[in-house]
Amino acid sequence: MAKPNEEYSTIPLADFIGNVTPGDTDNTQNKIKTNTATPVQVPPSDTKPARKKYDKNSLIPCRSITAGALYLDGVKSKIPYLWVNYGDVTDVEYQDLAVMVRSKGNSYIYGPLFVIEDDDFIDEFPMLRKFYDEQYTVRDLENVLRLPVDDMRRTIIDLPNGAKESLKNIASTQVVQGVLDSVKKIKVLDELFGTELNLLATVMS
Repeated sequence: MAKPNEEYSTIPLADFIGNVTPGDTDNTQNKIKTNTATPVQVPPSDTKPARKKYDKNSLIPCRSITAGALYLDGVKSKIPYLWVNYGDVTDVEYQDLAVMVRSKGNSYIYGPLFVIEDDDFIDEFPMLRKFYDEQYTVRDLENVLRLPVDDMRRTIIDLPNGAKESLKNIASTQVVQGVLDSVKKIKVLDELFGTELNLLATVMS
């Protein structure tokens, strides 16, 4: 099982890379009825969802990007965490993750050996958000679109949400420019992202 001070094979993070109804007319008296009520001004509501609130035992999903088994002893909880294979998701307690995130040299977080899959948690730590945002360059994401269809699908599924949003925009641009014209790839992208790139490709052709 891989630990930071042992031999392990890790897959680089960069490789994984939303009637006006006419007034009633009184036909008998030929008068038009109008609504004289004063419109009520409703202030716009803040629809931004509230961030999650965590306690020390809250569980945060983490996906392994390490080939083979990965083992972690919880620094605070002393819980032994295990990922059997690459791609496995294991929940790690907030208190254990928070300690590791605050340690700049932690290889589990910044190697990285696994990817945290909770955006609200990531946003609590600007250093972690910045690290994740910088892991994927435009070239990295363009290379994802060059992979064979099945490999492309698997890689996209493993990407963090921020990278998926960036890839969605890159794919849309490539469809418009005629760079991305594989029907199979566009179909997969539409399935994964809920987009209509196929329709866009038809319009642009």
